[in-house]
Amino acid sequence: MNELQEAGVQIITGLICHYLDKVADYIKSLPPEKQFCLDQEEIKKQLNKYLSTSFDHFNKTKTLLYKNEPKAFYSFFVSPNIDQGKDRKEISTISSKNVYSLGNHLLITGIGGMGKSMLMRHLFLDTIKNKEMVPIFIELRSFNECGGNVDIVNAVYGAMHQYGFNYPKEELEKTFASGQYVFLFDGFDELKQDVAVAVEPKLLEFSRLYNGNFFVISSRPNDNLFVSWSEFIELKTMPLTEKQAIELIDRLDYD
Repeated sequence: MNELQEAGVQIITGLICHYLDKVADYIKSLPPEKQFCLDQEEIKKQLNKYLSTSFDHFNKTKTLLYKNEPKAFYSFFVSPNIDQGKDRKEISTISSKNVYSLGNHLLITGIGGMGKSMLMRHLFLDTIKNKEMVPIFIELRSFNECGGNVDIVNAVYGAMHQYGFNYPKEELEKTFASGQYVFLFDGFDELKQDVAVAVEPKLLEFSRLYNGNFFVISSRPNDNLFVSWSEFIELKTMPLTEKQAIELIDRLDYD
């Protein structure tokens, strides 16, 4: 195991320990009749598989420039700024904490090609590095296959299960109220119109039911729809600054 891999193991171990402590505190805070048992050793094992596998997956990706083999994500990614509007300053996204400090219901919008999905990947990876919350990345376009007949809890569990997580779904759902998760729903605009109509109320209901967590949804702008999402703060992705563009060019490998 090299130095980078050892650092990754330490980060994930630290995150899981923090998570278990916080969930245990949450369970203790419940009335006795609502408390539940958590198999700490088993969920620790399952979270380790999930976080390790998903981190490795999102930390490498193919792009139009690198079609033949995946490249390390941060070898070509530069965090764009976001804008909350109302004459406020642009906000750096280098740190996910900086983004989450704006609120726990966030809507990231931008036209095609503005790097919304890449920013969502970055938030996923940086959340793990910060060792405070467990991120879960859900690609909303996958909902199109179900024709809108989607259960959000099932979708969240499936997003974890594909990376090796195999803890009972019903037991996992009990921990959602602990507020130890970041739910990243990527690509609302990629839903078919009829699917979007069916999914929208389910997403909003899920975010209200477990509102102690963080929810980030990305999409192209849709003022007519999002004006009704009263809990969500809209953040617009901005074009790279000159400094950011130069940094990106310096990172790219054209060979």
